[in-house]
Amino acid sequence: MNPIRFDLDHDTFSITNGTEGSWPWRDIADCEVLNEEARFRGKTEPFSRRVYGGGTAMPLFAFGDPGLYVGLQITLKDGQKLAAYVSEKPVHHNTDPYFRDRKEAEKYAASLLASR
Repeated sequence: MNPIRFDLDHDTFSITNGTEGSWPWRDIADCEVLNEEARFRGKTEPFSRRVYGGGTAMPLFAFGDPGLYVGLQITLKDGQKLAAYVSEKPVHHNTDPYFRDRKEAEKYAASLLASR
């Protein structure tokens, strides 16, 4: 699933997994790849409960950690913050699914920032 779709004819992008809607590329001020704690997705403001990166010797999911969602926080020039989730289901830090989603999110972020 593509969380962000690009409309080359109208110079817009749309979000299909997160803050749904369509916006012009020229309105993008910034874009960050972030991790959101899985248990708070849809219950709080997007990315207000972030999980920060860092190495660990023991995977947290061994202790019952619910995981996280990898996504993008897109800030528009008017200050509005949009969320686009790359992870379709929770992933765990430092696992193959996490690295795959993170890499995909970084590609989307680069495309969005280059298009502004």
